[in-house]
Amino acid sequence: MLNRISAICLAATLCLPVQAVAQENTFDIELLDAEQLEANSCRLFFRLRNGSGVALDQAEYQLAFVSKRDSGVTTAILRVPFGAYPEGKSQVRSVTLQNFPCTAMQEIVINDSTACVESGTGTDSDACMSTINASSRTAIQFGI
Repeated sequence: MLNRISAICLAATLCLPVQAVAQENTFDIELLDAEQLEANSCRLFFRLRNGSGVALDQAEYQLAFVSKRDSGVTTAILRVPFGAYPEGKSQVRSVTLQNFPCTAMQEIVINDSTACVESGTGTDSDACMSTINASSRTAIQFGI
């Protein structure tokens, strides 16, 4: 009887949904949603979690937006400021792309960090790229 109860408990545990767990010592950027706006514009929502071990006064990235409509040709490269991020803090930021419909977007590539400034010291940090972990909850691919 005890073996049967153990087997049922194990089976129930294996059927539980797996939740994404933020990794330690990483700067996580997740594309949460893409909202189609009027006039062929797209609003993107990103969740950033600073688990890098370094508090940041500024985090800014150069992002390349790849279009489906142009056979995978990059159609926009923009510098996107995400602002300050205390260590251990999560925040949601939005970016609006004018004249670029969400339905045309195939992929977003993080080319580089254009600013990554440590809090308190004002010095440049490599934490924004060296500890980055990019992911997407949308059909749009997002990564380095």
